[in-house]
Amino acid sequence: MTDSPLVTVASYLSRGDAEIARARLVGEGLDAIVQADDEGGLNPGFFAEYRVRLVVRAGDAARAAVVLEERG
Repeated sequence: MTDSPLVTVASYLSRGDAEIARARLVGEGLDAIVQADDEGGLNPGFFAEYRVRLVVRAGDAARAAVVLEERG
C-alpha cells in the first residue's frame, strides 16, 4: 500500500472507532491503515490533541469519504 501517496480521510479519538471505519472500507475493497499520533516512537504528550487517523491511497480518498459518510 505504501507505493502511492497516503492521505488521511478521517480521525478518531479512539483506536476502536478507527478500526471499525477501517473494516467498512476494507469491506468495500479499499485498503486502509490506522495510524495513531504516538506511533513511530514519538511521545504522545508531544501532540496538543491525540488522534487516531485512518489513511488510504490518495486515489481512493474520494471513494473512501463517500463510504464513511454513507454508513456514518
